[in-house]
Amino acid sequence: MEIKLLALTLQCKQSREIIDLSNQISIFHGKISSGKSSLVRLINFLFGGGLEKTAAIQEELVSASLSAVVGLYNVLFEREIEASKIRVTWSNQKGESATVLAPLTRSDSGAIWGDNIFNFSDLVFHFMNLSVLKVRKSKAQEDSQLVRLSIRDFFRFCYLDQDHLDSSFFRIGEPIRGEKSKDVLKFVVGYFSEQLSKLEQLLEAKRDERIGKKNSANELGNFLEKFGFESEDQVIEEMEEANKRIEQAQQELRRLQEGYKAETHSSDKLRENIRKIANRIDTTEIAINDLEYKIEDQKNLKSELLSAKFKFAKTSSIQNVFANVVFESCPSCGSGVEKKQSLNSCYLCKSDLNANDPSEANQEEAFRLDLDSRIEDLEISIKEHKKSLNRQKSLIIKLKTTKYDLDLRLANETEKYESLNLSSYRDIERRIATYKERMKGFDRALLIPKEIRRLEEETAVLLGEESDVRKKIETEKNKLVSASEYIDDIADKFLEMMLEVGVPGINADDEIYINRKTWEVLVYPRGNEFKKWGFNNAGSGGKKTLFQVCFALALHLVASVNKLDLPKILIIDTPMKNIGEDVNEDLFKSFYELLYRLANEELSDRQFIIVDKEYFKPEIDINISERYMTPDEKEHPPLIPYYRGA
Repeated sequence: MEIKLLALTLQCKQSREIIDLSNQISIFHGKISSGKSSLVRLINFLFGGGLEKTAAIQEELVSASLSAVVGLYNVLFEREIEASKIRVTWSNQKGESATVLAPLTRSDSGAIWGDNIFNFSDLVFHFMNLSVLKVRKSKAQEDSQLVRLSIRDFFRFCYLDQDHLDSSFFRIGEPIRGEKSKDVLKFVVGYFSEQLSKLEQLLEAKRDERIGKKNSANELGNFLEKFGFESEDQVIEEMEEANKRIEQAQQELRRLQEGYKAETHSSDKLRENIRKIANRIDTTEIAINDLEYKIEDQKNLKSELLSAKFKFAKTSSIQNVFANVVFESCPSCGSGVEKKQSLNSCYLCKSDLNANDPSEANQEEAFRLDLDSRIEDLEISIKEHKKSLNRQKSLIIKLKTTKYDLDLRLANETEKYESLNLSSYRDIERRIATYKERMKGFDRALLIPKEIRRLEEETAVLLGEESDVRKKIETEKNKLVSASEYIDDIADKFLEMMLEVGVPGINADDEIYINRKTWEVLVYPRGNEFKKWGFNNAGSGGKKTLFQVCFALALHLVASVNKLDLPKILIIDTPMKNIGEDVNEDLFKSFYELLYRLANEELSDRQFIIVDKEYFKPEIDINISERYMTPDEKEHPPLIPYYRGA
């Protein structure tokens, strides 16, 4: 896991501080309250850890950033002091670059980059070309769910913080962190490989899918039982019974329809009588209209004849009045009338008097008698037509009364019969609709046994696939035979380092035992198991510190030599914690000589950042930088140079 730190940048309220970390070994030493521990805590903070907010950090620090090389990427990590997310910006060798705001835990909004990167840890693994690593949550249960290993779990073996250096052996004793620490150690030494992780994830996916299908089949079976169906055959029987019921109801409906036709035939004669009466009513109404028209016409003619009679009588009276009248002047133009008169012509108009018919008086009498006769005939005709009209009106009243009675009779008979038939119709149609709807339910229910069979078949297939994956897992585990050798190698190197440093109570003939399950590291004095002791009962805090630091060096040494996956960085905050430099000067010297030798030889691929009280200058040529820090000296300023406390 390639990680190389380049520089830490602090954005303060009054300045911007850049701390160079590019050397293989960077040592920060000096007085207390100068910000030495805060410096490495900020590095840890930029890798997703927490941050102890000292007074200086709370009052002056705004944000921090860390430039590094991770895998084949140049990466810049940026984080504000109160932020829960880290801004990650990177570029690769092709010149491609990108930036994301990465959450520390899995993002609920989906992937933050690509398809499988959901948080900060996934992104760092991506830079190192590693898949997301998953291990079983419970080591005692083979079917336990998988949980992720994060970069923070690995960082526990790369950052030995001052607070836990003498109180917690890599947090192995803590319930959750301890299990993750054990998983990391298994992964590093090869008890757990990336391929094994993929197989474990595949096994979990297969098992979850199988359990899901099995549960679905059980739920469908329970659903069938809930509605009284125990098998597919029972559903088919119910469908056949429903079909029979539908056929029976349809036969009843046909019989009812045929009976309706027969029953309604008896009322056809009544309907025919009603139609005949209706036709007679129509004919009578036409006759009434004709009679009324004729009566009115004859009345008009009679009036005209009477008017002619009156005109004739008036004309005769006028002739009698003017018969003996003598005109002296013309009534038309007023000219004088010549008195000379011919016996044969009228003196006024000169008309021939001999032309008048001597029988004209007789003709006038005949004309009068003819008028009287015609008027009398019209009166007789009108009287007869009125009699006929009255008869027709009486007839139509009778016909309408008869038709009304017949209509009422027909309506009563039809309503009575149809109400009975309608009820029967509705009952049968309701039964048919019910059975048809039940048939739809049966069709759906019939799909359930088929779906159950399909799920059971797929469950059996998945069970076989699970078995195949389990075999592959066992095969992969059998390949990891070198893991035990790595653990033995770590134990040997651990003993060598404690001897070289001069840890009190350690002798050359002692044995180191590492429990493969609990990862408890024990010392068997001269091979005597009954006198065993470990980190928890090592005694002094200084001895615990050396115990943990030497184990970390041994772990990194074996990982480096055997190319095992472990971040190539080791940050130790005060390896000489609880050890007086004056009284135990030999321990200081031997530890740093060991550290410098390892950094120059087997651990030359590792980067070291050390915080301590004193600085021991190496006697060999090595890439190293050191910074002396004090809380109040201008020549040796603290982490935030202008800050001098409250």
